[in-house]
Amino acid sequence: MATQASNPALALGEATRFTEMRYRLLFLLGALVVYRIGTFVPVPGLDMAAMARLFDQQEGTILGLFNMFSGGALERLSIFAMGVMPYISASIIIQMMAVVVPTMAAVKKEGEAGRRKLTQWTRYFTLVLAIFQGFGAATAFQSQGVALHPGWQFVMMGTITLASGTMFLMWLGEQITERGIGNGISMIILSGIVAGLPAAMGGTLEQVRSGEMNPAFAILLVLVKLFGIVNIESLKIPFTLIDARDLLAWIAVLTIILPTFTAMKQNDARHLLAWHGIGQGGYMLLGLVVADAMGGAGGLLHVLNHATYQAALFMSVTAVIHRTGTSDLNKLGGLVVRMPLSFLVLLVGIIGLAGLPPMNGFVSKWLIYRSLINEGYPLLFLAAVIGTLGTILSVYKLIHNMFLGQLRLEHEQVREAPWSMTVPMLLLSAVVFVTGYMPGLVFDWIAPVQAALGLPPLVYHLGGITTAGGNLDMLWLVSFMLVGFGIGALIFYSGGRARRVHQLDNYAGGHFLTAETRYQYSYNFYPALQRLIGPLYRGSFQWLESGLVSMLDLVSAGAQGIYRSVHPALYLLTVLVMVLFFWVVN
Repeated sequence: MATQASNPALALGEATRFTEMRYRLLFLLGALVVYRIGTFVPVPGLDMAAMARLFDQQEGTILGLFNMFSGGALERLSIFAMGVMPYISASIIIQMMAVVVPTMAAVKKEGEAGRRKLTQWTRYFTLVLAIFQGFGAATAFQSQGVALHPGWQFVMMGTITLASGTMFLMWLGEQITERGIGNGISMIILSGIVAGLPAAMGGTLEQVRSGEMNPAFAILLVLVKLFGIVNIESLKIPFTLIDARDLLAWIAVLTIILPTFTAMKQNDARHLLAWHGIGQGGYMLLGLVVADAMGGAGGLLHVLNHATYQAALFMSVTAVIHRTGTSDLNKLGGLVVRMPLSFLVLLVGIIGLAGLPPMNGFVSKWLIYRSLINEGYPLLFLAAVIGTLGTILSVYKLIHNMFLGQLRLEHEQVREAPWSMTVPMLLLSAVVFVTGYMPGLVFDWIAPVQAALGLPPLVYHLGGITTAGGNLDMLWLVSFMLVGFGIGALIFYSGGRARRVHQLDNYAGGHFLTAETRYQYSYNFYPALQRLIGPLYRGSFQWLESGLVSMLDLVSAGAQGIYRSVHPALYLLTVLVMVLFFWVVN
């Protein structure tokens, strides 16, 4: 193999590549220095003291988030205050139009010439958006009293300055892409974020150093507090009567209901649990967006609770797959007599998933329900309860088709899962029960997270909570349940000695059952329910479903076009542009 010492041409090639890379890195560094200098040049006629007071008042709101992405340029209303957001918006809109508009789609298929034409259109559209957004920003800030001499002169000068700054950054990003190391727009965005992070993280790191905050929550604080969970109610949705909190809450309940009832139709145990995993995320979001002490604690607690019982459920299903070779609910049944420990783990898990006592899922869901009632959201409460009812129906199908009913002949010799699988499952089941019996053990971890998110703290004790909005003591509740189960067990076992009967030692209609007689129904598990809702489903619901499918096809086609041509780092900022527009309109 040739080396640089023995091959001068190879050594020259390596040196050339190193020189080119060094040149590109130096160009990138110089371009970013120019950008950072520009973020300190304010728009003419600006009262800097008034701007500082305004951003002190807006700390933790959406303005703080935009200010971070601009590297502090927004709080100074510098010439680069809008950054490259108009260019990002224009790029995404042009890319979507190139998918859905036939004329633009034809241009896109022209190869390099078509790509140049689309790029030119994007630049023109960027200028239009920059002028529009610059005018909106100048008008909005003037209304906040930050102009030294308010009037049309300040608005006109601000519009021209902000639009020119955006166009310069667009050109600078293209230069970095061609002469730097690529992804010029992303580099500009990244430099703004990096420049704003030290100040945001400084206070948090100091709290970590002094022991006031657990290090595990430090990153969570820096990221989430920028969004201001407790302040999302102030972000109104234009042309509607709702705010961002209402919108997110309804998104949460739809996330609960749709995946939950989709899970009912699954015949694979893994798919059923996966859909429930999506649905349970809706409870977490719903509790957090209510943003009171109970709701915040319930949403955060549900993250931990769901992790425990969902892991136990998947491990139980995996144990069944390990012994039977299938997770098809239509090919299982009666395994409780062969795998009793796996059955116990699944039983504990589905009780937690359904949010029933005495498992931990009941505690977190109760907090969310109570929060919705206290905050005056009866419809959201009803929707969340509907999701829970769907969960109960779905998980009963899971445990019935796997462990109850008739044992198949091919599973007569099935044994319990090995101890290497059953011991972790049983330990997880114990965690699900203990954290439901004594939720105060977990609240010790939830309280610092609530404080980090700016949520009001929850007053709790070992068994639950005692507040003016509602009381919950799981120690009494679970103890009462255990006493009831104990009395029931004494009555049952005092009734005489039981005799085990083989499942085929039975008859129906005067005929003895054989192995060929399937007396356990599993396929089409809820036929009565299907008959009840069938006309509604075939009518309005099916029409709605087809409309949603068509809409999602269009959106996915546009998104596919964006993903193939826009750098992934720009996607999030599209949403931020829309939010800034809403803020300006309001």
